Amino acid sequence: MSRDSNSAPDLSGVIYVFGVTSLILFISFSSQYFVFYNLLSPFGAIRSNFFAIFNLLTAYILYMYYLACTTEPGTIPKLWHKDSQYKIKPRFCTSCQEYKPPRSHHCSECRRCVLKMDHHCPWTNNCVGFYNQGHFLRFLVSVVVTCSIAMCLHSYKIYQFGYNIYYQTFKYPPASFKTMFFVSVNLFLLFFVILFVGIMAIQHFFQLKNNTTTIEKSEINRVEKLISDGKISQIKYPYNLGDNLNFQQVFGDNLYFFWLPSKMQGDGINYLTCYQKQEDLPLWPPLEYYKAYPRSVTAKNKGRTSIQRILYSNQDSVTISMFDEDGENVIRTFSNSEYKNLMAMMNNGQIDAQLAHHYTRRADVLNRGIAGYNSRWAKAIFHKLFPKTTHQQTPKNTNDILATNPSKASSVTKLVEQRMLPTRPAQVKLVIIFLGVNDAVLESASGTFGSFVPVAEFQNNLSEMIELLRSPNSEFYSPETEILLITPPPVYEPKRFQELLQSKPPPFVVPELDRREDNTRLYTEAVIAVGRANHVPVVNIFSAIKEQISTLQLQNATMGGTSNNNTEHVDRWYGYGKFFADGLHLNSKGNRLLSKLVLDAISHHFPKISHKSKSMQTFIPSIRTIAAAANLDKNLFSIKSNL
Repeated sequence: MSRDSNSAPDLSGVIYVFGVTSLILFISFSSQYFVFYNLLSPFGAIRSNFFAIFNLLTAYILYMYYLACTTEPGTIPKLWHKDSQYKIKPRFCTSCQEYKPPRSHHCSECRRCVLKMDHHCPWTNNCVGFYNQGHFLRFLVSVVVTCSIAMCLHSYKIYQFGYNIYYQTFKYPPASFKTMFFVSVNLFLLFFVILFVGIMAIQHFFQLKNNTTTIEKSEINRVEKLISDGKISQIKYPYNLGDNLNFQQVFGDNLYFFWLPSKMQGDGINYLTCYQKQEDLPLWPPLEYYKAYPRSVTAKNKGRTSIQRILYSNQDSVTISMFDEDGENVIRTFSNSEYKNLMAMMNNGQIDAQLAHHYTRRADVLNRGIAGYNSRWAKAIFHKLFPKTTHQQTPKNTNDILATNPSKASSVTKLVEQRMLPTRPAQVKLVIIFLGVNDAVLESASGTFGSFVPVAEFQNNLSEMIELLRSPNSEFYSPETEILLITPPPVYEPKRFQELLQSKPPPFVVPELDRREDNTRLYTEAVIAVGRANHVPVVNIFSAIKEQISTLQLQNATMGGTSNNNTEHVDRWYGYGKFFADGLHLNSKGNRLLSKLVLDAISHHFPKISHKSKSMQTFIPSIRTIAAAANLDKNLFSIKSNL
């Protein structure tokens, strides 16, 4: 089975493959030409036979490497589960949005699920899976064997060189500087190749002895820990058939010819197990495994970099599992000071915090939003979100008032108290309405607390809120209050699936997706229509994110060699992880984009209340202003000790 030609090549992976191929050819050529030719000259015909064998081994390595790189590891057939013999409901891949067979896993590099996935190997620029596992193992063995032979002959050349020097004799032919240079370089390369490839070969053969992959070995270790902790009962790994059968699963029925490349038997979906009856076959890994080791979590800090769990901490450092700004699940170690800075950054990621930062000492930024609310519920509690009109007035100019009351410090205190009166509508400079995410819940979705609001009602709700703020007869009216609308962002549907799978992990429950991007687009258009009808500016975060994602997808397609006119094989969800912490909430990068759009909109439409405007002066008088206006002695503000 050849590798899918439509999968976009990874440039770094191509460089790895070129490097490995060059290394193989370099060691083979330099060893034979500069070392073996003179070293084996006394052996006559044996030298010719050795060169033939050595070159056959080199060709075998290159051929096995070619097969490991180009053989399709295992694409999951569409609707495979319809004819599956398994009675247990299969697991569901939230990235591919497809059911996946036993022993299959999703590869984040290839962006698809792979049959019997072992790992993604950068050196082959390919996954090691069901159809190419045998080729990969033969490649490892042939590399170790061939390099060991070359290592022995290079070591023998070093022995000859040392013998001549030590005994000051010419028993062996003298070696030139060029010869010893390549001997030294090749010995260095051979040592590390044998060390690393040998360790990998030993690891994989021990795994093959138990019929496990690298991923399954990790699963077994975790399950054994759960058993030892008493969290689950004893369970047998179902695919361990015994040594001979385990090796035959990969190398074929006749193990004497394991070195011959052969096509894998089976379909990569149905496997022999150590259970005689199908109904006795347990779920692997067991359900408790998914609860103890969830693949992803719903971030507590919505819309930002989020911590999954603290793995280890001491007085000097903290090691955490976290989702970074790109949505990738990573493990990182921070010093305690770096960890504190990370927490501070996470707590200042959302738009309200970023606006508060830009308007520090100029205006208070108050977040009146409530998690989970739609426009219907927001309209119902609208009277609680804003202060009502009052006839009590505040001084227009603090400095003028202070100048007329310079005599007593008590009057200064009174003036400051006057400036700190509760906020009134006249002081509300801007109202930002950011609704639609929860209104856009699919009407058919369950467990959404009745969040769905029809598009027409959603438009009316927004219009009524605007009318309450603009109508002179409204108790919330103020001529100084400006209004800004924000559209809902797109929906990262695969990540939304991960959220829904948290409470009921696979394979038993596959929840219904409660939001669709195409449906959310209708609510975005509704916000734009309301803004146009009421002459209210709109920040279209939906289109802004989609435009940036389209650019990323185009760049990715160009890097992968895909024509600009052929987007059939472009991953639709590529780039969403750059802006989303989960399926709905923006991460810090997405929030920075939204904050920039909001600040730009304020500067463009309402320049008087822009954070850059000089008219946005500090409304609380500074201590210097108070002291100068009241003509107070500086000693009044100093603390003196009687001691």
